[in-house]
Amino acid sequence: LSKERRVGTLFITTADNKSASISLLGGEIVGVSFRVLRGRDALLLIKNIGPSRYNFHDGKVPDTDPDLPPTHEILAMFGTPEPVSPQQAQQQPPPPPPPPPAARPAGPGPEVRKIQQILEKELVEFLGPMAKVICREHVDKAGALASPAELRRLVDALAGEISDRNKAEAFRRAAWDKLPG
Repeated sequence: LSKERRVGTLFITTADNKSASISLLGGEIVGVSFRVLRGRDALLLIKNIGPSRYNFHDGKVPDTDPDLPPTHEILAMFGTPEPVSPQQAQQQPPPPPPPPPAARPAGPGPEVRKIQQILEKELVEFLGPMAKVICREHVDKAGALASPAELRRLVDALAGEISDRNKAEAFRRAAWDKLPG
């Protein structure tokens, strides 16, 4: 993402459902958070994150942390195999422009979006802010949700993301109570 000079936020969810984020502006790291910590305080904790999920959202960067070291130092701290220096970043060609709106995939239909919104709202109660990212991943994998069996598999997959069995079952019940049909 840094080499591509991307603009947006990388959201990270740890195996134990803690959240972190790294904000990029033109490939430079301008914001870092882990749980309630920001900036340099969050860097050391992010460095030690083990297996996790991540999702990058292109676009506006919400917050910046002026006390961060330069990007190439942060990348070296994270152990990237080829840290990018500011000089190397300037030598990189700019990323290609995004495709025109007509060329982008249409995404899920209105019925699937409605189902996704319902499931996200319920899942947030159990997984916190990363529920939207996790839900979107599962909805994208699920496809059209054309049958009750596909919808059941989706709800079961989302419930599987909740480590507490009782809470997972509570999510299933709440989701089915709110879902249409």
